[in-house]
Amino acid sequence: MKLSIRHCTEYRYSERVRHSTQYLRLTPRPSRRQRILDWHLDLPERAERASDGFDNILHVLTLDQPHQGIQLTARGQVEITDEDSEDDDDRLSPLVFTRVSPLTGADPALIDLAESHRGTPVLERLERLSERILADMPFTPAPPTWPATRSAPTRVGSVCARTTPMCFSPAAGCRGFRPAT
Repeated sequence: MKLSIRHCTEYRYSERVRHSTQYLRLTPRPSRRQRILDWHLDLPERAERASDGFDNILHVLTLDQPHQGIQLTARGQVEITDEDSEDDDDRLSPLVFTRVSPLTGADPALIDLAESHRGTPVLERLERLSERILADMPFTPAPPTWPATRSAPTRVGSVCARTTPMCFSPAAGCRGFRPAT
């Protein structure tokens, strides 16, 4: 299956800032199941390419001139296969994502959410889980005091950029979804 992807992120600051550094993980990594046909980042300045501790492709974007916003676009084509081979060449075991910490453990509400999607094919489960999170916990821009805890989305009834992964990852991981690496 070929996927055409376009992901845009826009940062807006209430006041001009003199300097900012962004760590961008917007470039997919090739694997046995995923071939990158074309990929491009549209950034305001040149970014340094590196790898993070999990061998993900990382770009470090540093802006040294005053600015009040940043626009980033990642776009390209990726070809994926449905193979779920145990001898995959991914270097990082997905088991690392099952480690529970105070911020990543699933609370009872997230476990119930994941359980309600049990028994369907993996891609269908992920789609339904994503749709349910969006419906039950709509995105809200985070105020400076937004609680950064794993239970915040279910308690507050909405998600923000800081809490979306905290909600989706434990719910997906606690019931057999294989996280992206």
